[in-house]
Amino acid sequence: LENEEPRTDNLDDFLKSGWDMEIKPNFVVLSTRRNKMKVIVEIKSRVKDDPPPLRDGEVIENSDLENQFDAFSVTLEHSIPNSAMLRFDCFATRGALEVAEISTFTSNKVIDSTILMEELEEEGQEYFFDYLEEYGIDNNFCTVVHEALLVYENKEYKDWIQGVTHFLRQH
Repeated sequence: LENEEPRTDNLDDFLKSGWDMEIKPNFVVLSTRRNKMKVIVEIKSRVKDDPPPLRDGEVIENSDLENQFDAFSVTLEHSIPNSAMLRFDCFATRGALEVAEISTFTSNKVIDSTILMEELEEEGQEYFFDYLEEYGIDNNFCTVVHEALLVYENKEYKDWIQGVTHFLRQH
């Protein structure tokens, strides 16, 4: 039951740029403060379904991401007390950032409104992609998501091995 450490060069560089990472029981949290905003990325898990089929002419640049279909959310919260929040529900799909929907929340974290990204005109979609990019969330971030999930899965595996080993030593 050997366990090889995953390669996480992109994640390591990302964390050196001022982000923190915390592994929780069912997800990974990346967080930072930028431009008077608290930025929280919750990487939920790998989506169990296969990624959508490639579009005509679409090429996968990173073979490690060939089957990537990972769900995560990005929450932006002003540092001003009792201010509203903005959340982007996203997918990292084969190294490409996809935003499914954008939600606003009231100061007491109750959902206020939601819109599907595809309902926005192209100009609106570009605006929000540029906005996320200001916080380091872009196609390159998809590799960070992939590597953070590798770290998470590696920790889960180590915990499982430790539990099995403990059980076996008792008998």
